[in-house]
Amino acid sequence: MNNSKPKQPVTSGAVIFTIAFFFIIFLVFKCSCSQTEEQVSKNKEQNSKITALTAAQEEVKSRLKSPSSANFPWGIDCVTKISDNTYVINSYVDSQNSFGAMLRTNFTCQITLNDNDTYTCNSVELLE
Repeated sequence: MNNSKPKQPVTSGAVIFTIAFFFIIFLVFKCSCSQTEEQVSKNKEQNSKITALTAAQEEVKSRLKSPSSANFPWGIDCVTKISDNTYVINSYVDSQNSFGAMLRTNFTCQITLNDNDTYTCNSVELLE
């Protein structure tokens, strides 16, 4: 005795539905993963600002009495692009002075990003 059910033929509607389903999944995946040129440019600019800010923070730290106590604010709102690869950073740092007291020092730093993943510090000014 064979209790198996007879196979039903695959209808053209089921085939069309399956193809349409996978096509829609493909489109959704492709559209959500691709970035426009504007988005790529914006991401590159944001990465450059982060790099300039990090470079400025390193330059400022090297001029402090207690660099290990340096505490910088978060965010890249303080970074202004002034030419293709040059940025001005206007921000502050909280750090200890030679007596151990925490002081806030404003600073201005101009950084030029070079092509070989290096930077040039054009100026640093600590405003006490």
